[in-house]
Amino acid sequence: MQLCRLAVVCLLAVPALFALPRAALANTFDFYGFEPRGMGMAGAQVATADDHTAAYFNPSLLAFQKSASVGASFNWINPNMDVSTIDDDLRPLKPVSPDDSLGWTLGFVFPFGGKLENRLSLGVGLSLPTAAVLRAETIDPNRPNWYHHQSGNERLTIAASLGVRITDWLSLGVGLQVLGGIIGNIDFELDATEFTFDSRAFKADVLTAMSPLAGLTLNFDAIGLRIGFGYRGPIEVEYSLPTVFRVMGDLGDGRKELAVIDFLVTGIVHYSPHTFTFGAQWKVIDPLLLTLEARFALWSKAPDPTVNVRLGLDSDVELLQELLGDSFDATGKGSAPQFSDTLSLRLGVEYWFVPQAFALRAGYAFIPTPIPLQNGSTNFLDGDTHAVSIGAGLFFRDPLEIFKEPIAFEVAYQMHIIPEREATKQASSPIASYAYSGNINALSASLRYAF
Repeated sequence: MQLCRLAVVCLLAVPALFALPRAALANTFDFYGFEPRGMGMAGAQVATADDHTAAYFNPSLLAFQKSASVGASFNWINPNMDVSTIDDDLRPLKPVSPDDSLGWTLGFVFPFGGKLENRLSLGVGLSLPTAAVLRAETIDPNRPNWYHHQSGNERLTIAASLGVRITDWLSLGVGLQVLGGIIGNIDFELDATEFTFDSRAFKADVLTAMSPLAGLTLNFDAIGLRIGFGYRGPIEVEYSLPTVFRVMGDLGDGRKELAVIDFLVTGIVHYSPHTFTFGAQWKVIDPLLLTLEARFALWSKAPDPTVNVRLGLDSDVELLQELLGDSFDATGKGSAPQFSDTLSLRLGVEYWFVPQAFALRAGYAFIPTPIPLQNGSTNFLDGDTHAVSIGAGLFFRDPLEIFKEPIAFEVAYQMHIIPEREATKQASSPIASYAYSGNINALSASLRYAF
């Protein structure tokens, strides 16, 4: 009976080692914009980015930067989500809400000199959360959770790009977006007679996931018009955590391996789709700039965001064969989430009340959800989002005269409003029918200096 008890304990204990996950399937740049200037104009940056933010949204804009610059911002994102039962449904409901997140963004632009002056520039931008460089979370599909907002901000994101100016009116750009993933393994050797672990080993590696960035810009200074195209390839962060229990013991014929229990947890904790962006900025009059952007995202190719689990046990011990059979295998795997492609629209305005010294900004974005109504077995929460933004930029001289050029101080605020939707569950569902809605506050402040 000890051996039976041992096998059951192992089978129950292994999943507890990985009560990991929650899904993190959003990119903070995509939803809110990058740095306060872009955030203040509702994230419309494919034709407007004028610093290291171009490395992510449209690398070709880097080629128009004539001065080296560095910048840093501090960001606070405050989600306020509501999920509640409807129709007095008494079944349980245990929704998971996203937490506040804090983080830094950093970046620089370096224009090349010599024969490449005003022709080639390098730009790098990164997002650095304060709580964790990489958080891997995947939530049980039976618990309502916010697909795009659960912990997508808790990850290091790097964009590095080059912009090349072909003519005075045409530039091209290419780059890479880099994220991190986790792979590893755990190996235990268990003594069935002494109930001790004779060997314990753990290994984990953080690997990089990369996707291409590309852009094209048409610049018509004579009429104050600039047209930008941007492309971001799909990127996903995977995790793979295999665990092996080797049960050793002496049943009278010498010490040997009695059973091997394999437990494998895999999944995806970040996914961004193919994204195609088209936008234009127009200087209506010298102090007034308008920008409009359309962004198409192929969410229909999104992978299953749930945890995939495989459990297997192999043994030639007669007692275990009687209990579990010659080979025991159990799997838990979801299916494609059936998301829809989306087309979002963003509009921004910037007005310089004092030329090159003080500007106010505002914007609006409509971000349709790719996620259908959750009337079935899944519970991924999201809805069509309306985002409004305001921002300001102030350029001032260093009173200590350490810096020769003006320093830019910029701030922005966004509110994302997700109107209420309902998920009507069948009588056989383990959870109640519910309604859900939310609003998200995003605040950013930055300093930037151009040499």
